[in-house]
Amino acid sequence: IVFGEVGIEVEVEGNKFPKNGHTSIPEEWTYHHDGSLRGVDNAEYVLTRPINFDQVSDAVDNLWKMFDKFGSVLDVSNRTSVHVHVNGSAFNLNRLASFAGLYFMLEELLVAWCGPHREGNLFCLRAVDAPHIVTQLRKFIKANEYTEFANGLHYAAFNIQAIQNLRSIEIR
Repeated sequence: IVFGEVGIEVEVEGNKFPKNGHTSIPEEWTYHHDGSLRGVDNAEYVLTRPINFDQVSDAVDNLWKMFDKFGSVLDVSNRTSVHVHVNGSAFNLNRLASFAGLYFMLEELLVAWCGPHREGNLFCLRAVDAPHIVTQLRKFIKANEYTEFANGLHYAAFNIQAIQNLRSIEIR
């Protein structure tokens, strides 16, 4: 079982981002290079370890304070986003199915809340954009046992494929 309730990845494009070893990076965050990002400068910041929900606000505030202090310039891009990993290591099949059902009931509303640039985004496919996402999840639940997910679910807004290697459910 993994401890901590949530992990977060923040992908940014723009200019002037602190990289590995820089003292401006808050201790709860780690810099990663992400080859899918473009622009003059880019970065991906990932929580060093999963944290509890009540720690999220402070962790995100610390990251934004780092951007301000370092003079980072954030560009708007369809390639950047925030990914939230919900710890699923203790989920049983019923809890996973309930979580997925609740998410899919709200998915279009949640994606619309993020802005029109997220609707139909190839890096954040909704179930309405790619019904194969629900087909794969349904197959997994009906099998009532651990089975491998087909490749290609990584860019789903509800990335269930992350449960295989990270024991989390990734919301993109």
